[in-house]
Amino acid sequence: MPEVPDRAQPGVAMKLLLEQALRERTRGPEDATALTRLEYVAADIRAVRDAERQLQTELAAVLADADQEGRGEDAAAPRGHRESLVRACEGAASRARVFALLNLRDVESTARAALTPVWQGSRGDWSLAFLSGGRVALRAYGDSLDVQNEAPALLDSLRSAGLSLRSAGGSGVRMAEDLAAGHDVEISFPATD
Repeated sequence: MPEVPDRAQPGVAMKLLLEQALRERTRGPEDATALTRLEYVAADIRAVRDAERQLQTELAAVLADADQEGRGEDAAAPRGHRESLVRACEGAASRARVFALLNLRDVESTARAALTPVWQGSRGDWSLAFLSGGRVALRAYGDSLDVQNEAPALLDSLRSAGLSLRSAGGSGVRMAEDLAAGHDVEISFPATD
C-alpha cells in the first residue's frame, strides 16, 4: 500500500492508489501471449471506465447537493454561484456537462413542485424518472383507467409550471393515453432561441 499523506490534496490519494494498482497488476500468466495480455489490459480499461461512470454519478448527486446548499431560503442562487460549481468540477466535467446536470435537477425540482399538490389525492402510482441522455420523465404505474383519468390534471400542472412535454412513445399526441399504455412523458424546459 502506498504512503498516502493524512491531509492529501483532493484526488492525490486516489491517484496514488490507482498508480500502485496499475503498476502491480499482473496482466496474464508469465508465458501469456500478446493477445492474452491485450485482453487483460482491455479488461483493466473497462474496469477504470466503470469506476469513472460511478464517480460521474456521484459527481452529479454531489453537484445537485452543492447547488441546493448554495441557494438561499428563497431558492435563489447568489450571483456567481453556478460559476463556482463549474470551477469546482474543472477537469472532471465540461462546463456544458455541469450546466446540463444542473438544468436536469432544475427540471426535476420544478416538475416535483408542480406535481406534489396533484399527487396528494391521486389513486395512481406516479413517479419522476431520470432517463439516459439527461432527460426527466413522468412515469405511471398501476390501473390504466386511473392513469388515463388522472393524467390530464398532472400534465396541465406541468405545463402551468412552464415545462414542455413530449410523449416518449405511443401516439405521441394523446399523452394521457400514452401514459396509460406504459409510455413515459419526457419533461424539459422550453427551448430558447
